[in-house]
Amino acid sequence: LFQHQSKSKAESQSVEDRMIKYQRDVDERANAELEARMNRFKEIELSHMRVEEANRHRDAFAHERDELERQVAAKMEKLRLRESELEDTFRKRDSDLGKLEFEMRQRVMMEMESVKVRDVDG
Repeated sequence: LFQHQSKSKAESQSVEDRMIKYQRDVDERANAELEARMNRFKEIELSHMRVEEANRHRDAFAHERDELERQVAAKMEKLRLRESELEDTFRKRDSDLGKLEFEMRQRVMMEMESVKVRDVDG
């Protein structure tokens, strides 16, 4: 009876040892799988974060570029208007100068005519 109990106890101990070993193996595999999944999750999340950050920078850059282009276009329009005003001013001054020159020539011609008439009369 004692041998039978001893044998039965040894067998149950052996089964228990195998169960514990099996449980450890399962736990180790589960932990390794969990760690692998967590690492993959972290990689994916980091990748998403990098993409989001790149998108934010691209959007900010596009906004800045658009704003600068708008400012340049406004300045160019202002310069075109100023150039047009200057051209109009130049044309007006040129026209005024032409009129003044014509008037001066007419006066000189009239004075020359007046001098001729005096010389002839005199």
